[in-house]
Amino acid sequence: MAPPVIVLGVGRSGTTLLRVMLDRSSEIAIPYESFFVTPLAHRHGSRPNLDDFLDDLGRFYQLYEWGISLDDVRPKLREGMTTGEAIAAVFEVYAEHEGKPRWGDKTPLYMQHLPLLERLFPDALWVHLVRDGRDAALSFLSVPRGIMTEGWGHPKDAAGFARLWRTEIESARALGRRVGPDRYLELRYEDLVRDPAAELARVCTFAGLQFEADMLDYVGRSDSARKPHQQRSQQWPFRQVEQHVRFRKRRARA
Repeated sequence: MAPPVIVLGVGRSGTTLLRVMLDRSSEIAIPYESFFVTPLAHRHGSRPNLDDFLDDLGRFYQLYEWGISLDDVRPKLREGMTTGEAIAAVFEVYAEHEGKPRWGDKTPLYMQHLPLLERLFPDALWVHLVRDGRDAALSFLSVPRGIMTEGWGHPKDAAGFARLWRTEIESARALGRRVGPDRYLELRYEDLVRDPAAELARVCTFAGLQFEADMLDYVGRSDSARKPHQQRSQQWPFRQVEQHVRFRKRRARA
């Protein structure tokens, strides 16, 4: 099986936009944020007891949001497999459910656990989307409390977000240096919204995917339409640029 594609990015950096574009591909399925990878990895060590693994997996609602069940996952598991292989099996089941041969993930909270993800998925391809930290901070701090999942160290102000942004960007770039350019690609959010076809084609070339025109036809066709803090992914990119420019000007005048 071809390697998974894991989208990296600090929260509010446009990773949902990139995810929904890639998920429109006929070759790869990237679900909404998984959240279960790091808890399962921490709990089950290097090689899980499969019954215990399934029992814990069943406690995560994401499985049911994705339309798959423990009965679908169980046949994919085998004694002696690593915890990373067991977790990958969950994504493989989801990809099969979507009729696609490859899987990926996009969960910004994992930016705080990249060495762990690197050990779990040693052949993964990493696509790191970087957004201007000022815009990312404005977007992050404008989201009403209680809508986003808040992990450890959730920033409360611009200074806190700036520290998080720098730490996570540096962590992702350190990963990139370890795995090399064949497995790590960095692109800018601003370039993606300015010329989505060219930037998406670059991602596809890196990941070994065919660029398909339908990948840009995502507005109104994504599960992100149900998420109140991800409505920007339901707009065309040039419209997002216009709104962010106006927002920054208003904040500068305030």
